[in-house]
Amino acid sequence: MIGFYFSKYYWKCRFSVRVLIGSVLTALGLFVTLVEIADNLYPSLTGSIKACFFIFVIAGVLWSFWETRIQSSFSHRLDNRDISIEVRVADMFKVRGEYVISSNTTFDTDLGKNFISTKSTQGQFTVKYYDDIGHLDKDLEDALKDQQSNVDVSKTKGKNKKYPVGTVAKITAKNQTSYFLALAEINDHGNTKATYDDLKTALAKLWDFLINRGNMEPIIVPALGSGFSRINQKREDLIHEIIDSFVAACSAGKFCEKLILVVHPKDLTSCDINLGELDKYIEHVCKYTMHKTETLGVGIGII
Repeated sequence: MIGFYFSKYYWKCRFSVRVLIGSVLTALGLFVTLVEIADNLYPSLTGSIKACFFIFVIAGVLWSFWETRIQSSFSHRLDNRDISIEVRVADMFKVRGEYVISSNTTFDTDLGKNFISTKSTQGQFTVKYYDDIGHLDKDLEDALKDQQSNVDVSKTKGKNKKYPVGTVAKITAKNQTSYFLALAEINDHGNTKATYDDLKTALAKLWDFLINRGNMEPIIVPALGSGFSRINQKREDLIHEIIDSFVAACSAGKFCEKLILVVHPKDLTSCDINLGELDKYIEHVCKYTMHKTETLGVGIGII
């Protein structure tokens, strides 16, 4: 948290000259008040209080930093619905709930060099919850046995059974339920690529899967597509799409009581994510979105 104050995000999005000046003036106002009280009631203390002038200034500056500290979480409830959306700055795997793990359309799992990175969400999940890659492959195979697929003959490394974007594999390991979501295509060099339209398609299918096969637990979602999937959109745009898609899906059915969007602290300090603006956006969407359900159970959210 101390490092946060030295980040680009703090000085661009949180620091406020107005708050700094206001805090210092408040501290100086207290200083002047104490001096006047001492002059009238305790003259012997006047000199000691005046000697603390710079302490009051420093206290005012420090208070301004406290006032502009990071807003590590905020939550809003959908209007007239018992469903909330929370944004939390945290390590995803330290938040309790069911994880959405961005994967590739062939559900490759090899953590070998130049393939699935251990720094990716999928890589971190694998290291934390599986002692054996073969065990993960078996769980994915069982979860996908009834899903449509085809063989990608152009792929020579890793798996070549390819599933449509948005295919979901529900797995449970060490009592942790997670949803592997096919979002990006992966080549023989381990490079993955997805588009903004892929994200929209994947989200719609994810919510539909949860409506039919979810457990009503909090759903924990990172900024899907922002990392190794290489979607060419700002993280804020990706988060907005996740929020809009989720709210629209809630018109078709209730599949959880809370969506938790997780922003990793490192992403916050290195990327242009304005939590204050995001807070206002979610509040607006939750308050003013009108819900209706069209034919075939499709949810529509209209602002």
